[in-house]
Parts: sequence; structure tokens; C-alpha cells
Amino acid sequence: MMLAMTCMSAFAGNKEKNAGKETNNKVYIFGVGTSFTDSIVHMSEIVELDNFPLEKSTKFLPYRSEFSIQLKQYLEGQLGLMNQTCCVFFSEEKKKISKKYYKTKKHYLDKMDVKLIIISNDEFKFNKPEINNVKQD
Repeated sequence: MMLAMTCMSAFAGNKEKNAGKETNNKVYIFGVGTSFTDSIVHMSEIVELDNFPLEKSTKFLPYRSEFSIQLKQYLEGQLGLMNQTCCVFFSEEKKKISKKYYKTKKHYLDKMDVKLIIISNDEFKFNKPEINNVKQD
């Protein structure tokens, strides 16, 4: 009985803590693309996506593989780079994603044998996937 009451009060405390917070449905995202046969790493700038909430239960980015494919298609199609491996980083908090962005950027800049190329938002920008045509992860 005590265990049940403790668990119930713990969950109630979390609800009260989150009750005042509004979800902004904004997601901030950036991507990194590289090839295992090259020493060049491409990194996009941070993009803000409005009205694109994370999945409620997992806090994962919906259609995250579609975002990786967008970057891969840009690198391979527009820049002619083959066999690119791409990944995306995301957060609902701008401060958190900015910290991850600069940490990732510093990681590659500190490596002497790697050339980092930043892709500006004028060159490439993530777009919301066409939800009707894409299977969710």
C-alpha cells in the first residue's frame, strides 16, 4: 500500500511540474554527412521546424530517417559526393541543440586529418517530409 501511494505521488508531482509548461511543437535539427572513404565531413546549420512535435512516448523525431535521406540526397545529388552516411541531431530546446552543434563542430575541427565544411541554410535546408507518402520509423 505504501509503495503504491509513493508511486502515485511521484507521478502526480511530475504532472504538476509539467502542467505549467506549454509544448511549443518546435524542433531544431541539424545533420552531419560523411563518407568512410573520404576525410571531408559536411555539417548543416541548425534549422527550426514549426508544428513538428516529437513522438510523445519516445521523444524521438518522427520520420528521422527521412531527414537523413534529405541530407544524403543533397550531398550525392547536388555536390556529387557518393556513398554518404548521414545522421541528424534534434531537440525541442534551441539551447540544447546549439550546445550539441558546437560540440560536434569542435570535435571535427580539432581533428587534423578531417576537413569540416559547413552547409549554410541558403544551400540546404531540411524540410518537413510529406507525411502521407512516408512510412514513420
